[in-house]
Amino acid sequence: DIACRTPGILCEAAAAAALALFDRDTRVWLSPSADCSRVRKYLRSQTASIQVQERMLADFAIVARPGELPLLASFHRGTEADPGSSTTLIVQVDSLEGNGPLRLSGPGIQGARSIEAKGLGEAFLSQWSGNARLSPRGADVLLVCGRRLCFLSRTIHIEV
Repeated sequence: DIACRTPGILCEAAAAAALALFDRDTRVWLSPSADCSRVRKYLRSQTASIQVQERMLADFAIVARPGELPLLASFHRGTEADPGSSTTLIVQVDSLEGNGPLRLSGPGIQGARSIEAKGLGEAFLSQWSGNARLSPRGADVLLVCGRRLCFLSRTIHIEV
């Protein structure tokens, strides 16, 4: 649970992630509703990050609404030599709760955990499965809602 000031469209967890992870060398892609003057000004003044229009050039992406989530394959997925150079997506979902229908397992999770991330939909789950097959390459996703967040490293397996 985290708290920080936000520029309106971004929830507290998304804003806190940006403050913690972005700096003047960070290239950020914004989804259509996040690509507004308030968010651009906030990121520039608070992190000095660089906004980019090309998804493949982004170190991070902020997706303000789950329906605006582009295909994961449209972002940089790292290279065999440098899988960590992939884009990390910060995706705001409609709600984020524990004990939901999505079962997460894999490295870093003892046993399994379950979450509910409303708004992601079946298309995301299908894309995530393809993303996992790229290992060690692939995108990482930070799900956020309000003051909550859930990090999905590319090695996490998701089942319904």
